[in-house]
Amino acid sequence: MERLHVRWPAALGVVFVISTATAQAQTTAAAQAATQPKIDGPTVYDPVAPRVFTGDLRRVAKTSIWREGDPVREVQDLKQTGGGTGRGARPDGNSIVAPPAGAPLPPSGSPLAFDGIPATGWTPPDTVGDIGPKHYVQMVNISFAIYDRAGTLLAGPSPINALWAGFGGACEANNNGDPIVRYDALADRWMLSQFAINVGRQCIAISRTSDPVAGGWFLYDFPTPGTPDYPKITVWPDGYYMGTQRGFPGGGLDVYVFDRVKMLSGLPAGQVQFFVAAPSLFLQPSDLDGPSPPTGAPNIFVRHVDGDQFGGADRLELFAFRVNWATPAASTFTPLPSIPVTPYDAVLCNNPFFGTCVPQPGTAQRLEGLAVWLMWRLQYRNFGTHETLVTNHTIDLNNTDRAAIRWYELRRVGAGNWTLFQEGTFAPDEGAPGPADDPHRWMGSIAMNKNGEIGLGYSASSTTLFPSIRLATRTPTDPAGQLPPPEVTLTAGLGSQTGSLRWGNYSSLDIDPTDDCTFWYTNEYYTASSAAGWRTRIMSYALPSCAPPTTTPLTPLHTVALSFGGVMTDSALPLDSGPELSFRYRRLRFLPQWSGEFETGIVGTETATEDGLLARLQGHAVFHPIPAGSVVQPFVLGGLGLAHFNGLNTSDTAFLLTFGGGVDFSVTPTVGFRVDIRGLTMNGMFGSGWTTSLHILFGGTWSF
Repeated sequence: MERLHVRWPAALGVVFVISTATAQAQTTAAAQAATQPKIDGPTVYDPVAPRVFTGDLRRVAKTSIWREGDPVREVQDLKQTGGGTGRGARPDGNSIVAPPAGAPLPPSGSPLAFDGIPATGWTPPDTVGDIGPKHYVQMVNISFAIYDRAGTLLAGPSPINALWAGFGGACEANNNGDPIVRYDALADRWMLSQFAINVGRQCIAISRTSDPVAGGWFLYDFPTPGTPDYPKITVWPDGYYMGTQRGFPGGGLDVYVFDRVKMLSGLPAGQVQFFVAAPSLFLQPSDLDGPSPPTGAPNIFVRHVDGDQFGGADRLELFAFRVNWATPAASTFTPLPSIPVTPYDAVLCNNPFFGTCVPQPGTAQRLEGLAVWLMWRLQYRNFGTHETLVTNHTIDLNNTDRAAIRWYELRRVGAGNWTLFQEGTFAPDEGAPGPADDPHRWMGSIAMNKNGEIGLGYSASSTTLFPSIRLATRTPTDPAGQLPPPEVTLTAGLGSQTGSLRWGNYSSLDIDPTDDCTFWYTNEYYTASSAAGWRTRIMSYALPSCAPPTTTPLTPLHTVALSFGGVMTDSALPLDSGPELSFRYRRLRFLPQWSGEFETGIVGTETATEDGLLARLQGHAVFHPIPAGSVVQPFVLGGLGLAHFNGLNTSDTAFLLTFGGGVDFSVTPTVGFRVDIRGLTMNGMFGSGWTTSLHILFGGTWSF
């Protein structure tokens, strides 16, 4: 397929050259060379000691939120020059003011959806986040914020470099963005990062506890060779792994691992780095969800290669990064067998990098498709019987300059090679037959839950559809390579971006660690057309398999109790009671408000002339004034029975009546505590007539 020669000005910091050669013209030797890039390293760095932040993030400085008319700045990186550190505050201070509001959002396709960080004056926002047991942490260029799981803002939005405030160095002086946040489920900790691109530093913060708000942070400032553009950092048992690029297409790539174990303890931590020669097709490290990988398993890096541009067949290239912390110089970064895939075109609108093709309503401004690199994340999951990797990137659909999403599931069984289990191009027809009126779908993020179900979040836009946030899913029983209907609109956009081609750079779909099943997604959208008044949205979405069981809890039918107490006599009854031990059985709720009860007990007593034991046996009708299920259950009771006294020289038997009430307290559905007070009336005990005393019992209960 013929391609135009395009050379971008060097002032933009990157040069693009597109060959007119087709895949058929590539030689076998060139294809082999493309799959075996030159790798230099390892380079072992001296350990870096962290600073320690012990404050409360609710008290750090807040980000000045962009308003219409404020300057618009593009994040400085190797994709486009310009911008700055983003440290200056406006004269009017740090008050958080929302960007322009449009009409109210229509109903969301997500059961839980709330707005995240609003516009900061930077494009693109690089929207990213992650979900933990109690928090959702979101980052954008150039801010972070922390929410509870219901969407309540707990801290921020604050500048990312506010964490390093007062410590000096590049991580305090720069606020350049390209953020990543991960919840490290293996340690119940959080990791936040951004680059200081002009000075070659990677700033990484590790929470000291599971509380990202008030638990404190270990703050690392790692040196990097060159300029660490587009950093993506992932969680693996033996390290935090990172990939960066030095300038597309000829600058080359860097891959790193940081000593996770040391960082979690706040100790000086080392790093190991390899350089991978051009082309600068970004290498994405694998990111762990769910159970740990097999012991000693290397982290897998993956990139996609368009053979028409870079030689050979269209393929996924894989590399294994195996760190050796005992002898870091023995660490390896090794190419693995490449995986051929269905041919695709990774150039949109004759632009091999930005792919500025995506239209919007009401403006001539088109948005970047960024088809050149894999999208965040390359998710790894270990099912025991096999391991999986899922990833995605943007392609040109059938040479129509319409953005679509190519996605993959790779598998490995045992010690075998990684293979392609399934792949698909997601571009469902919408409206009239054919792609002409279909939206562009791009900026995807993909993940798989514990059930093997896949979610794909992405942006969608057209000349009649404002950029919106959507989600597609599949179950293991769906046809291979398909994300079948329905395509869910999580957030419908209400405006276009009029001031910049830069969109997203990435979004983030993550799995809830509390059930390892529910999808959480964050991306950008607009409520009204604006130069840079983007908003971000945080949404959760659960498939039916993730719902908790709907079976009705077993309602106990029986209760047994062991109680202590005694008969507290009055002057009419010639008995002084001692401690009593009793046993009770209750048949619960044979009618909605009634239970039946059987009780027996024995108490040490004495008359005026001798000691003895008083045994009793009785039955009760118990009335409950409130429905079952409450923690506190009052009741009243009444009943009759027999009492028998046996002393050294005397014995006597009498009828008894009981009337009174009490309260049952439930500790759990099966374990509780009971207190009751009743009058105990006996007829003919040591004489004629009825005598009454007070009876107090308390003790534990067990229901079944």
